[in-house]
Amino acid sequence: MTAEVDEPKPLCRVLIISPAAGLGGAERALLDFVASMRETQPDLRFHFLLLSEGLLSFEAERLGATVSLLSLPSQLRTLGDSGLLANRRWLSGLDVVASLALATPILGAFILKLRSEIRRLRPDIVHSNGMKGHLLSGLVVPRGIPLVWHMHDFLSERLIARSFLKLAARRANVAIAISEAVAKDTRKVLSSLPVVTILNAIDLDAFCPGQADGSMLDHLAGLAPSPPGTLRVGLIATYARWKGQDVFLRAAASVRALLPRRSVRFYVIGGPIYATRASQFSLEELNALVQSLELDGAVGLIPFQRAIEQVYRCLDIVVHASVLPEPFGRSILEAMACSKPVIISAAGGALELSRPDVTGLVHTPGNVDELAAAICELLRADGLRIRLGLSARDFAVRHFSHTRLGPSLLALYTALHRREAVPQ
Repeated sequence: MTAEVDEPKPLCRVLIISPAAGLGGAERALLDFVASMRETQPDLRFHFLLLSEGLLSFEAERLGATVSLLSLPSQLRTLGDSGLLANRRWLSGLDVVASLALATPILGAFILKLRSEIRRLRPDIVHSNGMKGHLLSGLVVPRGIPLVWHMHDFLSERLIARSFLKLAARRANVAIAISEAVAKDTRKVLSSLPVVTILNAIDLDAFCPGQADGSMLDHLAGLAPSPPGTLRVGLIATYARWKGQDVFLRAAASVRALLPRRSVRFYVIGGPIYATRASQFSLEELNALVQSLELDGAVGLIPFQRAIEQVYRCLDIVVHASVLPEPFGRSILEAMACSKPVIISAAGGALELSRPDVTGLVHTPGNVDELAAAICELLRADGLRIRLGLSARDFAVRHFSHTRLGPSLLALYTALHRREAVPQ
């Protein structure tokens, strides 16, 4: 008589832990994952456990997920080493370590609360979506519940966090990398953790070519209406210092000097959505730089827009100006899907998103002169902008439809839930 083998209970509940609740690239990528998963398996239930307040809660609920909030204490919310990406002074690193030591009692109390909340929710899978989420989940997720880390960063650049992640990774089951560049870096730092690459994707029905009134950007920026024929160049990113808003503004000043008769306006769209100390520009800093470069009236600073696809449609050129290797570069993909030519900072995962001189132009990260030259090239050539934009849309449609996300992620979840080998 053959012994019966117990079938595992069906996969029903996925718990997502997100330390950030704004709508940065990592959070919007997560929403795409959930939307595609719901299309693939409609009865799968998602619960977002947010460690801070923000618009992510509303967007998650709009997708049918439930949401709860367990706010990180301020001492933990502002703690982190991402500020060292732009400021690698040893003293700054010592400051992070000292702050961590002082916050240890607070951390211990928060861990107890987080562990209790996870047990109450009884998930089948836990999916962590940010660096603090990875560290905390590695400490609190009970054994027997598969733990997935969604990697949006280059760990080798996180001088302090990577050491703690090596310890916490003993509890994780698998890491999802958003690009091959991130996968390679994660394997180098966390050599014992299986890594699966699942590229980000977007909703190509939402991000698509369309008519738009560019004067909307002037209104949002509080600028006087642009003259007829004005071309609009924009950078869309969080205010993280490594995103290169300062490089973009200096390039804008150079373009105005090189093309004094060309009517051009430049826009910085975004905001400071993360809490880690020293990691972001402030609005005041960017305004001061605009004034020092004598760009008043030529540059508009616009806060984050929930209907960001409308912003892309208003722009003639989209700039990606990150000064460090980009893990993925969601704004690049969104602009391409809207048939806009993009000037890309040529490093990291961003290079996986386009074909130089076919879907856009490239420049060396941080090189103001190269960026200004590329902007000028596109401003001078209407036909080139159109050709690159059409090629960019075609490339995005062929490679980055969000419909592939659900099946890929479901296969991974199912293997973990059944204790099978992770598909790679």
